[in-house]
Amino acid sequence: MCSPGPHIFLLVVPIFRAFKEKDLEALLEVLMPLTERVWRHCMVLFTWGYWLNDCPVENYIVREGKGIQELLEKCGNRYHVLNPRHYDDSDQVKELFKKITVMVKQNGESFTCKTKKKISQKLPWRRIQKQEEWRKREQKLIERVMKALAKEAEEPTGPFSTIAQSMDDFHISDLGEDGSSECGSFYTVRESTNS
Repeated sequence: MCSPGPHIFLLVVPIFRAFKEKDLEALLEVLMPLTERVWRHCMVLFTWGYWLNDCPVENYIVREGKGIQELLEKCGNRYHVLNPRHYDDSDQVKELFKKITVMVKQNGESFTCKTKKKISQKLPWRRIQKQEEWRKREQKLIERVMKALAKEAEEPTGPFSTIAQSMDDFHISDLGEDGSSECGSFYTVRESTNS
């Protein structure tokens, strides 16, 4: 949605994992809101290229079947393979950037140019709607805080001290009644009179 928008979408497909038709369906569903125009800006990037064992990637594409072949067809048969075992070989990255440059020149524009006007017309209304919602939430929060403060002021203020009751019906006294040891304060235990 930001200007100038994406020039290319790299669809990353790891070679070590089979690309099934369900993967293609999921990808089509994700890209559906972007319209059919998005496919002019897509390229498949095969990763984990060393799984090919020096065989051409075309063999992999034929062996994988309909799912990957349909994806490549939608992308205009644009693809590239990266082999992490040859990370010091900068030629594979340079070749990828050359392919990207050719795609950008062929498309002549970024993906969002034609839809920018429609999107920008919707944004002000959404922004105003969100601002009103945040104001309402803020007002409710202020009202809650004010009610809590009003209730708190009604209660007597003074030193806070209570006696805690243990599980076996003994009371643990306040720290102020007992002395201190070198490890800190210690408690005296009184038997409960509530029994």
